[in-house]
Formats: sequence, structure tokens, C-alpha cells
Amino acid sequence: MSSRSAKTSMFTTAVTGFAESKETEVTQSAPLKGQKKNHADGYSYEVTPETYARRVIVMGTTSPTYYSTVKQLTDEAAQFMAEQVDAGNGMMILDVLRSVQDSHSAPKMDMTMAVLGFLTRCSDDAVRKAALEYTVPGLRTFSQRYAWLKCHMASGNGKGFGRGPKRAIQQAILALTPKQLAYQGTKYPQREGIAFSHILDLAHPKPTKTKRPKTIKVEGVDGSAPEWVTVEGSGGATAGYSDWPLGTQVVLAYVKHGFAKALQRVLGGGDAPAVPPTHEVLEAMLPADLDTDTKEVLTYLWSVDTVKTEDVAEATAVELVNRHNLPREVLATKLLN
Repeated sequence: MSSRSAKTSMFTTAVTGFAESKETEVTQSAPLKGQKKNHADGYSYEVTPETYARRVIVMGTTSPTYYSTVKQLTDEAAQFMAEQVDAGNGMMILDVLRSVQDSHSAPKMDMTMAVLGFLTRCSDDAVRKAALEYTVPGLRTFSQRYAWLKCHMASGNGKGFGRGPKRAIQQAILALTPKQLAYQGTKYPQREGIAFSHILDLAHPKPTKTKRPKTIKVEGVDGSAPEWVTVEGSGGATAGYSDWPLGTQVVLAYVKHGFAKALQRVLGGGDAPAVPPTHEVLEAMLPADLDTDTKEVLTYLWSVDTVKTEDVAEATAVELVNRHNLPREVLATKLLN
């Protein structure tokens, strides 16, 4: 075959193939197999529920797109989450949320906290319990915990403070060392219209109840005299916070009532002592056998109160900030510039 004949044959084949393809061509306004209509009145492939959940949690719905408003995006996301829980896929949503939160994938926490607040109050008992358990290690700061609580309380009728949320907050408090609790409580005293003291009022954190020994009367056998027997762990619960770390007790007393009450928790006595004017006076007031953690917490809280006052000397504030690594949020206004 000549070169010219070969080229003519190739051209004929190409034209024939193009004509055949035109007969089966799908226009831009028609869907391909598996596609669904989107907000742009076009068609696209639908993503899996897991992929959509990740997109919602990572990207959020606070910014509109060219074709959808914020309200449309938010309503669709809320409907999707509710449908997935009703369909038994709540654990999948929680797994996606845990993956996003633990890997720091979301640039903003708004949607993460909103979804977590919904899950901790959803109708699925297993999902709700697992979500509440995740709030203990999953929420890294008190700021995140306040945001979650706000979303949790807004996700249903009533306050939303049953035994589950109370237990989760108590566990979160005990999961921190006294120094960590003092840092979080003073750096984030309140956010989202919720204060740390407000959380304590709602959750009523109490120590694990331990039982005192109880003496009971055991009737004699065959006419013998009755006996009084001591049974371990059968009496009333111990009072106060005696089975919590003393440093934790000090921080909670400080949050609720101030430094004088926190110091009283350590020194005892009926009246709250006067707040010591200097660090040296505070050191002299503390018992010699006081544990190191509690001593550090008291010193830290005293330093926080000192740098909060408007009449604190700049040199004193600088020394305390450097010594105890105090956060910016506790400084007096005049020291912020």
C-alpha cells in the first residue's frame, strides 16, 4: 500500500470513529452513570459517607461557596449527621472525628466541637457513651472543652447535664496533674460564655466515694450473747475531697473561692488566712511536710494573683512570669503592652 493510500485509510477510520462517538455522546447537561445533580445544576459523582463526614469536620460550613449559602451547607451537614446516626453509622462519624482531632487536621474547631456536641447527646446510647469517653483525652485545652459544652447544651432540650457529662468532666479534671489543672484553669478561666466555676457548679465534681468501716450487731447462736463486729467498707462515704490529690483540691477551691480558701484547704482552721504579701511569707506559712505538687500549685496560684494586680511592679511580674511560665492571659492590663 502506497503512503498516500495508508494516510487515506487512517483518515477514514478516524472520521468513522468520531461519527460513531457522536451517536453515544453525553451532553454536559446530562449525567454519566453514577452521577447525581449538584448545587451548580450540573452532575458529579457522589462521595462516600465517610469522605463527606471528613470534609464537613475538616472544612466546616462557615464559608459559602459560589452555589451554596452557609445556611444550606450547615443544614445539609446537620441532616447528614442525624441520618447517619439513625442509620447506625454513628460510630463511623465518631471515628472520623477522632482521626481529624487527633491529627490536628481541622484548621478551625467550630465544626469539630459542633459534631462532638451532637454525638454526646445523640439517641444512640453506645455512640453517646463512646463520644463522652473521648472528650476526656480528646479535648486538649479548657478552651476546647468550653466550646464542646456549649455545643452539647445546644444540641437538645434542657441543660444536658446528666450523669454521663458530669462523669466525663470529673474524669477530665482528675486526668490532669494539679499543676496542669492550675495552668488550664487560670489561662482559660472562661470562654464561649462558660466559666470554669460554672462547670464545677454544673458537674458537682466529687471524689470517688470510699466507705468507712461499720460496726454491726450479730445475734448470738444457741442463746449465746450477741457480738459487735466491724465490717470494712460498709459505712457511710468519706466526706470532702480526701481521696483526691491535695493539689487538685487546692485548685478547685481557688477557682470557686479565691486564693485564701485554697490556702485554707492546706492549713486547715475555721477562718480563711490572710493572703501572704510575699513569696517568702507564703513559704514560711506552709507545713514542712507538704508534698511538692501542692506546694508548687500554691506558689503558682499566688503568683497568678500577684501579676493580676494593677499595682504590681514590672520587675516582680517579669520574675514571676519567667519562674513559673505564666501565660499572657493572667497578666494585668498594663503589662500587656
